[in-house]
Amino acid sequence: MRSRIGMLVAVAVAVAAVAAVIISFAPSGAPTVARASLPTGLASYLGVYEHGVPNSYQPDAEFAQAAGRQPNLIGYYSGWEEVFKTSFAATVRAHRAVTILQMDPTDASIQAIAAGDDDGYLRSFANSVRDFGQPVVIGFGHEMNATWYSWGYGHVPPRVFVAAWRHIVTVFRGQGAASRCCCPRPRSGPRPARPSRSATCSPGCASTRLSGWCGST
Repeated sequence: MRSRIGMLVAVAVAVAAVAAVIISFAPSGAPTVARASLPTGLASYLGVYEHGVPNSYQPDAEFAQAAGRQPNLIGYYSGWEEVFKTSFAATVRAHRAVTILQMDPTDASIQAIAAGDDDGYLRSFANSVRDFGQPVVIGFGHEMNATWYSWGYGHVPPRVFVAAWRHIVTVFRGQGAASRCCCPRPRSGPRPARPSRSATCSPGCASTRLSGWCGST
């Protein structure tokens, strides 16, 4: 579920397990993408998701004050058909952090996404990310191995979920706005989920470079 702990665990595992490469989306007439490498050692990142974002950065500022440290990955959730929150991402960047957003296909058909029916929306979103011109980490359909979301276990076959994810990456790359930028976030923790589905729902190394687990206590 959406929680501060979930985002923190996802970030911690990503840092421990993966050599992360995040893309700097540079505006250009041609789909040119500038790569920006981030630290890959343990304790390189502190990430957080707070309720109230992206409408306001204040919850993240309050977290930083309470923690005594500025997070460098700041997350928000983006419902399907929502636009990229450029203003919030700019504020995150001004605090020397990177935006990590989860595109959730709420009330959307995963099969339709895979088939290209939502390409107009995806191209518009990708263009906004590209024109932002700064690193962004993008996830799709978090906790896909759990049962409580419409895109999760028991609702969508893994092959369809993977096809939709790969199609999104293809569209973003076509707009010059993505290359290995996606971050899978399956569920792990006391609430029941299907860990075995995590591997079958991964889009593979060609489509992702940063991985994480979502968990809570």
